[in-house]
Amino acid sequence: MNEAGENELWDYFARTDARAIRKYHHYFDIYDRHLRKFRNRAPVVVEIGVRHGGSLDMWRHYFGADATIHGIDLDWRCKRLEASGIHIHTGDQADRQFWTGFSPHSPDGA
Repeated sequence: MNEAGENELWDYFARTDARAIRKYHHYFDIYDRHLRKFRNRAPVVVEIGVRHGGSLDMWRHYFGADATIHGIDLDWRCKRLEASGIHIHTGDQADRQFWTGFSPHSPDGA
């Protein structure tokens, strides 16, 4: 584990006011090592498996306000997690037809 302040992903995960985030702890250092170069550069991020939405908020915080975040989940109720720059799509990662119609570079993902 990192010391507080070394990795903003760890710091965000440790917040008590954030929505639930379920991640394997050893991923935070790996994410930071490989993804920090995209911070504050308006990346387009696709996360499969949204659940409570905490990691969507984490990615928004980590990458900055200009990032576009697409969350994909089987549960249509996750649509309530949409916010400015965060788009939710209902689909199955194993469904080829879903992926054929998905484009993270269009505002609605279609």
